[in-house]
This record gives sequence, structure tokens and C-alpha cells, in this order.
Amino acid sequence: MAIIGCVMNIVDSGPRTLATIHRDRLLQLYRRPKFGKRVGNHRMTRWIDRLRDRFPSTWPPVIGVVGSNGKGSTAAMVHSILSQVLHNVGRYTSPHFFDFRERIRVGSADVTDSELGLALDWLDRQMKSAADDKDSDPTTAFECFTVLALFVFLHAQVDTIVAEAGMGGRLDPTGCLHPAAVAFSSVDLEHTEVLGVTLEQIALEKAAIAHPGATLWLGAMPKDIVDVVRSFCAFSQVIVRQAPFCDKPVLGDSGQKMDIVVGDRMLPGVFVPLLGSFQAQNASLAANVAVDVLQRLWQVSETRCVDAVYRGLAATSWPGRMQLVCQTPPVVVDVGHSPDAVSQAALGVVELAHKRPIHVVLGVSANKPFAQIVAAVVPAAHSFYCTRARHRGAAEDLILQTVREMSPQKPAVSFPSVAAALEHAIYAAINDNGIVWVAGGFFLAAEATAVLRGVELDMELFY
Repeated sequence: MAIIGCVMNIVDSGPRTLATIHRDRLLQLYRRPKFGKRVGNHRMTRWIDRLRDRFPSTWPPVIGVVGSNGKGSTAAMVHSILSQVLHNVGRYTSPHFFDFRERIRVGSADVTDSELGLALDWLDRQMKSAADDKDSDPTTAFECFTVLALFVFLHAQVDTIVAEAGMGGRLDPTGCLHPAAVAFSSVDLEHTEVLGVTLEQIALEKAAIAHPGATLWLGAMPKDIVDVVRSFCAFSQVIVRQAPFCDKPVLGDSGQKMDIVVGDRMLPGVFVPLLGSFQAQNASLAANVAVDVLQRLWQVSETRCVDAVYRGLAATSWPGRMQLVCQTPPVVVDVGHSPDAVSQAALGVVELAHKRPIHVVLGVSANKPFAQIVAAVVPAAHSFYCTRARHRGAAEDLILQTVREMSPQKPAVSFPSVAAALEHAIYAAINDNGIVWVAGGFFLAAEATAVLRGVELDMELFY
């Protein structure tokens, strides 16, 4: 149901209906293991070989995107900039916000049912011929999704591929594509059970996606982390560059303007239709990576590159990251699911609120450090409406208890459904001219947006 009294700020109506036959086949892939039984890229390497047999001509260059936070936004920006010059650019990102087809984009459109069907047909035939299900170390779900994306891109004969890593870098399936350039957006403590328990370990796991001869572009990160990455890459013969820091973006109603340095040239007044001052760093990184690739691989002139940066960043769309989904009262949803990402979002929400009360719809995934995430939200909040996303959400009463322990003086209640929490938060914002911030996790942001649009999420196809 749509929330009564909320004037939506979104033009499109939400997810399209996925063909039933495709949904059933994707559901079978979702049921495959999340991680392989043996650590390594051997499974994905076999699939690369099969794809090369199917598409023996020269493959398009790949731009990889890694990072703890901001990699999705950065991938969307790089794709948009490149698309101003190149005819057909593929983009592979994850997870999707509403619809699986969002993950695979060709040019300006998500993959069609017919294109996805061709890829699923080929994957199914290959699995049967290779007896993949009988393998002691079968292909994982994310490896299958990556294979589908590659088939679509190769069949469409894209000019280049922008590929966001799912997790880490060194062992991520996208690393098998040997990207010519890699954008490394940020590093934070996340997936510590797989990537390592320190920022240095996690940074090296992500940086290791870059192979000898590639260029690794770094976003804003601590100097000690940059030094560790540079030392590692010097040994592995990877070129390291850092995107210039982008300072003091100017916030507007529909985005922000900023001055970006690309190479030795200042680009003043670049508009990015995304909220949150942290997007300025992502924009700087994306612009520098895209221009580097356009000049190095396609010999595009500086003039055309500059024009592509202006037009590409202005055309960027990325759902869920500091997205204003409702205008009256303002409702901002944010997919940030690490303490640092939520802290950055909090700064943006405070700036957007202009001293108005901030009513937080708060939910955290059960496998995330919810106490640290709650702590990142508390300073900005006027009141809390604790809830749980249907997918992986931690118990709302546990979140409520944590809120009350950290901030006993602020009003806080819990609700068993996202819809109920949203409704009460929106009424509160209407009554005191406040704003609503949906915070704490990706799946909460997607479910909240679906509730506001009055559409249903397919919970079985949702990671």
C-alpha cells in the first residue's frame, strides 16, 4: 500500500513483471551455494573458458569497481560518463533494488526478458553438459549471475563493461575479467569473516583485483591505507593513482554542484543528481577513471572527455543511496549498511533537514554490527521507529533496546512491519514539519521504497 499523505518524488512505478519462466530459473540459481567449497577462482575460470569458446572474438575491456561503500554509485557514474562517448556500454552491479534485471544493463536500458532468456538457455545447457550439479564444488549463485551478465554483454557486442565486485576483489568472480582499470572507492570493516579483520587486510583483498599492468584508482581513504595499497601494488606491477579530493559541494533541491579536478584540469560547477556530500568523492573518482580509460583505450580528445564528464554525471541515476523518494513530507531512504556509510548518510540528512526534526525508520540486517550502526544514527535523530526488513532483518525489539540504552531521552518505539513504522514516522513528520530518514540497511531501504510505491518485492529473488 502507498502511505496516505506522502507525495511521492519518483516518476516510475517500480518493478516490472519478470517472465514466470525466467523467474523460476533464476530462483533455482538463487538456491545454489553462496560460497564455493574450495576457495579460489577456479570455478569462474572454467566459465570464462566456456564463454571464450562461445564468443571467440576479441573481448571488450573491463573497468572494475570495488570498495566497502560507494562502489555502486561509482559504477553508475563511470557507466554514465562512458555512455556519453561510447555506443554501447555494459554495466553489472549487485544486489538489485527491485528487479533482478537491474543488475545487467546494456546502454541505457536494463536487460530485456528475451536477452536474459538467451543467457539462461546457454547457462542451462552448459551446466547440463558439464554436470555442474554433480561437481563436488558446484558453481555458486553469484558466479552464475556473473556468467549471465557476461553472456548478455558479449552477445550485445558492448564496447566496454563496467563490473562492480560483489565482495572483496581478489577472489571475486569479476576479478577473472582482468580489468584494465579499477576504481577503489573506500574501505571499511565489512565481511570480516571472509575479507579480514583489519582495514589493511580488507584493503589488500580489494586491491588485489587489479592484475599486473592495470591502473588502480583510489578514492578518499586514510593515508596509511593508501601507503599499504601502494606498496602492495608496486610489488604486483599495478599502477596506482588517487583521485583528487573534492571539497565543499553545494547542495540543491535535486542534487549538488561541485568542482572536480580531472588530470590537471579543474571542471567547475559539475552537477550530480545524487544527495550526500560523500558523492562528491565518488564523482571525482568516477570522472578520473572514466577519462583515463577513454583517453588511454580509445584516444578520446580532452574536449570530448570533459563534455562526457559534465553530461554523464548529470545523467547519473542510482536508487536507494540518499534518495529523496517522497517530497511532502521529505522521506530519504539510504542503503548504507556499515557504520561509516551510515555516518556519512547522517551528515547528509542533517544538511538536508535544515534543523527540522529527523524521524528515523531504523532497521539493521541481522548479520551487521547493529550497535555500531545505531550509534551512527543516534546523534542525528529526533525520534526512532524501529522495525525489521522481511529479508535478513534483526529483531525490531533488539534494535529498540539498543536505541534506548544509547539515547534514553529520545522517543523510540518499535513496529513489526516496515509499513507501520513508515506510516507513524510520516505522520510525525507531517505534524512537526520534520523529515523521515529510512536508515540501517540495503534491504530495509528497498522494502520501504516498495511500500511507499505500493508495490510488492519478490522476496525470493533478493540479494
